[in-house]
Amino acid sequence: MVLVCLFLMTLPLADERLLAFSLGGLTIEKWLGLLCFAYALGYAARRRPVATWSAPLLAFGGLYIVALVSWLAWGSSAPDSLFWSFGSEALLLLTMLWLVDNREKLRWALLASFASVALISAYTIREWLAGAATAGAGFRPGAMAGDANYFAADVVIALPLLFGFLEHGARWERWFCWGTMLMAVFASTLAASRGGSLGLTAAVLAYVLASRAPRSGKALLVAVILLVSLLAPGRLLTRWLRPTAGDTASALDRTELWTAAWAMLEAHPWRGIGIGQFKSQLPNYTPPGSDLDFIAHNTYLEIAAEMGLPGLGAFLALIGGALLSLGEVRRAAREHGDWLLDSTATGLSAGWLGFMVAGFFISAAFLRLFWLAVSLAAVLPGLAQHTRQTAGPGTQQASARRWPTADSARVSAYSGRDLGPPRSILPQRPRIGRWGALAKP
Repeated sequence: MVLVCLFLMTLPLADERLLAFSLGGLTIEKWLGLLCFAYALGYAARRRPVATWSAPLLAFGGLYIVALVSWLAWGSSAPDSLFWSFGSEALLLLTMLWLVDNREKLRWALLASFASVALISAYTIREWLAGAATAGAGFRPGAMAGDANYFAADVVIALPLLFGFLEHGARWERWFCWGTMLMAVFASTLAASRGGSLGLTAAVLAYVLASRAPRSGKALLVAVILLVSLLAPGRLLTRWLRPTAGDTASALDRTELWTAAWAMLEAHPWRGIGIGQFKSQLPNYTPPGSDLDFIAHNTYLEIAAEMGLPGLGAFLALIGGALLSLGEVRRAAREHGDWLLDSTATGLSAGWLGFMVAGFFISAAFLRLFWLAVSLAAVLPGLAQHTRQTAGPGTQQASARRWPTADSARVSAYSGRDLGPPRSILPQRPRIGRWGALAKP
């Protein structure tokens, strides 16, 4: 599991030279992924996985079949095409399905993903410090994640997952998650992605509405994120209020790209132009003299243009099915008082809603943290079912409460064992909760 956590920490690093070092024809990152997959395969052969057939898993299978047909018939053989991305994500999905078979492994997988966000945020802040010294405070970092917009999308996906740890995690986990959140919000503001800021706003609001955390905790969370965003330097507010000529030109380029993608979809609504063919076919769908040489900068339009309506339908079914499945996991977790499954399902749902907003302005179907979220969404239903089957007789008594309270002993949701008073209850008075609110006597 240590090797898997190390691999998860590298997922957002798209431009790290060490990981791109070739060894035997494969990069270090690919070797890490293959080693993790081989270990997971051996682990699954020895122990029966807890994974079940869930909506995200079935929808991903459908999406992969559509991508395979598109690639075989009309697609590009370029190694950076979306089909090859789907192949690597399939290995990640199987690795997580086979390995994450209990709450402890889920917890460490989540902590490794938080560490990846902290790492990419540190890279981004360092890049801004170097770039601002020569290009000024308006420099937009994020090259390590691909570009500033992709970094912002990574933050949108991953950040809501750590919110539950701020309240329920161990002491060191809470400190670690607070530090990661502050770094990620600060770095995301430096990246100055307008689509990313909309996505982050949607993700935070979705989490606040769906979470059962105290109102004081939600208010503190929103206040900290807003304060860091307003105090951080960079061009985010300027790009919204006083866009430069470059910002306006970027918006016009996106409009032209979206128009071309729509024309591709109208010309080939069922089969698309072929996966990985957008850039090569773009001159055929733009006005004469246009020098655009980009991808669609819209996740939905690019998938629809390359794989047709079946591809877009499968992708939307993946997100919609995952959201429905996560809702079921969240309800079951709350019935059994399981904060980890509850916060993970809530965070994944909020992150995906934010990603759906940010994905309207960038082509982000290949983002690795997005596919890690898909893998976790596929893992949770089986993990929740396994938890219910192995729960002890004390579970139903514990599930009658929303969360453990100050005047009640904790009962394990898995063994029925009395765990004593919650860790957060201290003998001093007045007692201060983890969210900063006074605890009720």
